[in-house]
Amino acid sequence: MALGECGEPENADVALTVKRYLESNPRFRNRAQTIEVEQSSGRIILTGTLPSYFLKQMLQEVLRPLHLRLENHVNVISESDGGDPDQP
Repeated sequence: MALGECGEPENADVALTVKRYLESNPRFRNRAQTIEVEQSSGRIILTGTLPSYFLKQMLQEVLRPLHLRLENHVNVISESDGGDPDQP
């Protein structure tokens, strides 16, 4: 991971660094492909789907050591919903 002057990943590498960090975490290793990571205006924007609110919150906690400004827009779609994000 390339680091800038402040010890943070350089802008071009941030999204890739986050994705790799998720893939290396046991809780998200098999779920990382359902999460999209984008960088915009100095923030990391997370989108995609997860099966529980617990995992959505854990996503932020897992990434906390990276000291990034996160926007978590991940949708929670439980298996009982049949995978339809429009259902309550």
